[in-house]
Amino acid sequence: MRLSRYAQRTRALGDTPINAVELDALEDAFLQGDDLVALVKARPQRFPSMTPRNLLLAWRALQSLLDHRACLDEVAARRRAAGLPPIAQALLEQTVARHEVAVIERAESLCPPGQAAEHRRRDAIKEALLVWNACVAIARKDTHVLTRTLPGGEPQSQPEPLNEVTAERWLALRHGQHEGTLSLTLRLPIDALHVQVAAHMENLRAIAGGRDARQTLDALILADLERSLLDIKDEAAGRKAVQRASEKYLELLCSSRPRVTLVCGIWSDGQRLGMAVVGRDGRIAREGVVEPGADVAAAARDFWGDERVDGLAVASSPDAGDLVERLIDALEGVTPAHRIDAVAMDEALGYQTDEVDPSIGRALVLARRCIRPMRTWSQVDPVQLRLNEHQSELDEAKLRRALDEVRSLALAGIKPDELMRIVSPPSAVAAPAPAKAAPAPAKAAPAPMNPLIKNVEDLRPGMKVNGVVTRVQQIGAFVNIGLPQDGLIHVSELADYFVKDPGEVTKVGQQVQARVLGVDRARGRISLSLKAEKGASPAEGARPDARRGPPVDAPPPPEPARRGGHGGGQGGGRGGQRPLGHVPPKPQQMPADLDAFFRKR
Repeated sequence: MRLSRYAQRTRALGDTPINAVELDALEDAFLQGDDLVALVKARPQRFPSMTPRNLLLAWRALQSLLDHRACLDEVAARRRAAGLPPIAQALLEQTVARHEVAVIERAESLCPPGQAAEHRRRDAIKEALLVWNACVAIARKDTHVLTRTLPGGEPQSQPEPLNEVTAERWLALRHGQHEGTLSLTLRLPIDALHVQVAAHMENLRAIAGGRDARQTLDALILADLERSLLDIKDEAAGRKAVQRASEKYLELLCSSRPRVTLVCGIWSDGQRLGMAVVGRDGRIAREGVVEPGADVAAAARDFWGDERVDGLAVASSPDAGDLVERLIDALEGVTPAHRIDAVAMDEALGYQTDEVDPSIGRALVLARRCIRPMRTWSQVDPVQLRLNEHQSELDEAKLRRALDEVRSLALAGIKPDELMRIVSPPSAVAAPAPAKAAPAPAKAAPAPMNPLIKNVEDLRPGMKVNGVVTRVQQIGAFVNIGLPQDGLIHVSELADYFVKDPGEVTKVGQQVQARVLGVDRARGRISLSLKAEKGASPAEGARPDARRGPPVDAPPPPEPARRGGHGGGQGGGRGGQRPLGHVPPKPQQMPADLDAFFRKR
């Protein structure tokens, strides 16, 4: 699967139009050795339709695609080691997540090759993937989580919806679970899941192998649903935590530089003051350890001598220490103090090339972080900065990759304001709150998709209907149009061009506006089309009349007169009389292969 298709199926770029050619070119450039910095710099020439933010999103989608490919390789290697046949590539291309690959493996084990006709077996496995994703969606919405303290086992609170647990709280709960102080119990919506599986049993028979709907639910869905829900919730919470860590890291890299000529970094061990006077180029003008004595301000001035220090770089509280706070108070209004984060100080000392006392080294780090933030902060391994409270619960590889992306963009020369817009999603920028919050309007009942259509008798060929895709099979897409019977868009009617795989152009839950091709009222079968209608279309909003049959097209304009030839209509002058009306078009017949498919069913 190429990056363009993966991004389309996962909506990695949101609602932004996808330029497939540029996305695949980005994938090729990465495989040839280009990193993110090189791609950002080459963006105006090689990826002109991508903004820097979209390029970052595409880069992250590429990393996810590579992770998914690694998962597929891992599955293939495990099956080879176990002596199992490989899974068909066409089935694996339907997946975009690890849990989807797992359900295909389970379906393969329930219906191995040779147990049923190959085409029926593959159709059943595709159906299993659709049912699995539908069950996952139901479970994510309706599952409740119950938290108990250990070892007593008393519930902390009432069960709460899983999808309402915030990322911070979820990471805290998982941390408590891993530490052995909490237990988490998921209450799944078993009845709703059973209904979902029962509705698809006709297409799951090859996998069911004589099992009923409840047994199929246990073997295909519940065998791995709880673990998958935990993994999905972990991944979603992890993404938000990594995003916040990226924003914090960006704030460190793009810290504002004070307008000073010389800054003095100060670090206290409780007894002495380590000092390092640094210029704007990062070079040391003076360094040493100072015994403060009774007058700490006088001791500092004596140390500075004739150097015009116009700023202090001190550790942010509570790391500064009493001596530093006394010095700040004594110099208040004369030499301003700049509070600098002292996180990962030991790691930062390892990047210092100056051989100095540890107290002076820490003062030197503070001074350089103050006056040259991007260069200094980018030297330290960003994972060691501990930018998230529950970092132990995050995937370190993904965290490191995200922070390295931020560092690469910063070092590529992108301005801080633009960097923040690239790294932070638009939703992260909070809109100003209104002066007075208006009461929320009452939710109206959802309007029917096609209010003028009550039953199959109301349908006429040529009508436009709204619908939602409920199933996608090799024959085409089934669409709910608000009637008990689903309509079918045959694969030949999905687009104005040849479609090999219906899953490439439609997906479950997609909203469509289709045209009625034919209706078999005796059997309740509806044939639809997404192709552009040829010729003039009926007037929008025209209500079908069951007594009059199909809508009557508007009369065609008169033909222009032909000079020196036989005119149309009466006489051959400037055209004959306009006809009073059309003969209504004959209803289109259902395609032969579609009718045969219905007959088999």
